[in-house]
This record gives sequence, structure tokens and C-alpha cells, in this order.
Amino acid sequence: MKKLILFTSVVFLLAGCKQTQAPASEQAKDEKAKENIALIRDLFKTFEDENLEGMKGFYSDSVVAYGPSVNIQEGFEEMVQGMAEFFEEVDSLKFDFIHIMAETTEEGDIAGDWVLQWSNVSWYDIKAERKIMLMYHSAEMIKDGKIIIEANYWNQWDLYKQLGAELTWPDEK
Repeated sequence: MKKLILFTSVVFLLAGCKQTQAPASEQAKDEKAKENIALIRDLFKTFEDENLEGMKGFYSDSVVAYGPSVNIQEGFEEMVQGMAEFFEEVDSLKFDFIHIMAETTEEGDIAGDWVLQWSNVSWYDIKAERKIMLMYHSAEMIKDGKIIIEANYWNQWDLYKQLGAELTWPDEK
């Protein structure tokens, strides 16, 4: 009987406890992170649709892009030109997200709101007449709902192998 009374007392004590909530600033940060992740998911859907006009809403006019296929692209118009050329060579572009996360960096040269994503990307290469599949990673810095920096990476050698390239070494003498 004593155990039952003790158990009932503990249950009533726990039931009367207030549920703690994250501070308002943490809630705002979480909402911002959700918005930024949604922005990047929508951006990649626009890529899949090969909608160059729709991409304008995602990037700032002065966006800076880094990646294996470019040293540095500055400005949205330069990015669009590169994407247009890519879209002429591919069909059935698809991003399957492995992981996507938002992170805020408080200090330093890269301070700001970031979204990082890892995905498997695939497409049909029209010229090579074959399907290509790669692991793809990108990091986008977002300010005022627009991407201001985009850095991406994929294994270029893997792409070249799938397109039929072979690595040969000169004969040693």
C-alpha cells in the first residue's frame, strides 16, 4: 500500500510540473532554420524542373559561387549562363537528399545563416547517352531570404569515369 501511495504521489507531482519551452530567441532561430531549409529544398526542385527563370527568386544579384566546375562565378547572370549550358546537356535531373541541415555561424569571415546538404544527384547525359549518378554536397549562405554564397562539391573523377574517361600513366623508362 505504501508503494501505491508513493507511486500515486510521484505521478501527481510530475503531472503538476510545467513543461519548459525554449526561449523566444531559440524558437526564432529554429523557425529561421526551417525557412532556410525549405528555401534550399525549393531551389533544388527548381533545378530538377530546369526552371532558370524560377531560380532568380532564390539568389541575390551579387551571389558568389564556388565549385569544381568553376573557379568563382560572381553574379546571378553568370550563374544562369553556366546552368543553361548544363541543362542543354542533361535530362531527368534528380536530387535525392541524404541529409540537410541549417547552421548559424556567429563569428568570423563566414558568419551568417547556412544550409548544408548532401544528396545523390542523377541525370541522363544526352551526349554520352548514359545515366550519371554522383554524391553531391553544397553549402549556401542565406541573407534576407536570398542565397549570397554557394559552394558545392562532387567528385570530378567519378563523373569522368562514368562518362568513359580512363586514367593512363606514361610508361616509365
